[in-house]
Amino acid sequence: MPSPLPAALFTGVLLATIVTGVGSGHSGPVAAPHWGTPDCATVTGADGALSFTTDDGATIAPTAGKLTPVAYTHLTALSEPNTLIGFSKGMIQRSTDAGCSWQEIAKLEQNLDAYDVAAGPAGVAYVYGINDQPMFVVHGDRVTDGSAPIAGDGVVGLVVDPQNASHVRAVDKDGRLHDSFDGAQTWRTVGNAPAGSPWAYSAAIDPLDLDHVVLGCSSVSWVTFDGGISWQQPTGLTEGLNGKSVNLFSTAISPLDSSLVWAEGYDSDRAGQGNAVRRIYRSTDGGRSFTGMLDGLDATLINGTDLYPSPTDRDVLYFVYGTWYAGTGTNLYRFDTSMNGRNQRLSFTHNTYDGIDSIVFNPADPRVLYLGLSEVR
Repeated sequence: MPSPLPAALFTGVLLATIVTGVGSGHSGPVAAPHWGTPDCATVTGADGALSFTTDDGATIAPTAGKLTPVAYTHLTALSEPNTLIGFSKGMIQRSTDAGCSWQEIAKLEQNLDAYDVAAGPAGVAYVYGINDQPMFVVHGDRVTDGSAPIAGDGVVGLVVDPQNASHVRAVDKDGRLHDSFDGAQTWRTVGNAPAGSPWAYSAAIDPLDLDHVVLGCSSVSWVTFDGGISWQQPTGLTEGLNGKSVNLFSTAISPLDSSLVWAEGYDSDRAGQGNAVRRIYRSTDGGRSFTGMLDGLDATLINGTDLYPSPTDRDVLYFVYGTWYAGTGTNLYRFDTSMNGRNQRLSFTHNTYDGIDSIVFNPADPRVLYLGLSEVR
């Protein structure tokens, strides 16, 4: 098994420019200078799990490798120029040419289907489990062991301090915050858990302010602005005559504006209205209050639709629906809420993949979307 890297490799890094690719609490901060865009027609790699689009998914660059089932793929862009990390099944791959070619750097015993990845400074990334305990640290072409803060379990959100790659903040399923200052070797609990020990589905940690966390939970969700010392319940998530709370499955904070938060959830008061029961919400005050923006009658939503706010346009959100069933394929949605929502525009492109499990924006040109593809059939 891999062994830990010395913590000294990660310390003392300060980034002057930060762009963030954000998913379901997903990809962390990356530095934009010296990044380029892919200049290839075909992506080469070990398994065809990773590709990109320059037109919001209307066309996806073909892959030389063939994606085989069952594969769920995640990726992130690093601070090192033109460098990305991606993985599916048990294989971790790296690209050093802006996503044109991928090379295997580690083959793990663990199946990484339920893992995600967060990038930090100094070319470091953390691969962490949603429902699994092992954590892995990627630095260059080396993959080493880390540990999760809760023995035998995973976390619902993780981010790397943009000024120090050895400082990692994670959130467990009870909503407790945990810090590591030695590259995920040891952890300490920060602040307090929200009242009632909620079951957390997701946690969006603000990469510009690690004390700002939006927690998506079953029944009652929470937000903190002081690192978990105090929590408050957002308004706007209890609707209808029955006054039932919305189950928030997904949360994401805009990399441009910490006051802008997106969430997706299940509104029990809409039970019996078909897929209108699932809604995407927006907050413009950091998660203190939410407003419903669209529902499952506008776009196909599931419990846990991942959300990807644009790093250059605060009004734009990307999300995905895909399934292998009946050869349905995948819709890649773009939702524009310009003019404070009075001029909303929802569009989508369709492809034949079984799903897109991760979207990351190219730091030099966010019109380039890197895609982690899935194959189930």
